[in-house]
Amino acid sequence: MGEERRLTYKQRRFCEEYIVDGNASQAGLRAGYSSGGIAQTAHNLLRLTDVVDYIDELKAKQQERTQITADKVLGELYKMAFSDIRELFSETETGGTTLKSPLDLDEATAKAVQSIEVVTANVGTKDEPEIEYTHKIKMVDKKSSAELLGKYLKLFSDRLSVEVPEGVNFNMSFGADKKDQE
Repeated sequence: MGEERRLTYKQRRFCEEYIVDGNASQAGLRAGYSSGGIAQTAHNLLRLTDVVDYIDELKAKQQERTQITADKVLGELYKMAFSDIRELFSETETGGTTLKSPLDLDEATAKAVQSIEVVTANVGTKDEPEIEYTHKIKMVDKKSSAELLGKYLKLFSDRLSVEVPEGVNFNMSFGADKKDQE
């Protein structure tokens, strides 16, 4: 890292803007490229070895600064995707269950709780006041977490990926081509 790259000022700005949100067209605009044909310009920039290398260098520095790693993100997704609501409760001496204090939750379960709302209601009488507590617990969206993990592990795909050895002629068509329909 730290190797001098042969990039123009705009190309450097593009790289710096690209790591903000991963949107190449927006990065190009923010770096000062013309809006006309920005998608093609951004695409061309991302094909330049020096640009890709500089983006990788910037991402590595950002990761080092923030201490956010793929392992940490995957670990958090794992905790959310495989959380178990039963961990929120403990058994009472009478055989029932009671909600644990948030301070008594294990780390994984605590991270899977999005919110806890306590609603109180007076259910007693004037002579014998009694307050009833209702706890509304909202857990994180397990499905979204599981989907993100599945995408990372490439368990789902909308695309067919085929590797063809060099020198092999491969021609495959699925249905009518748009050009054939015109």
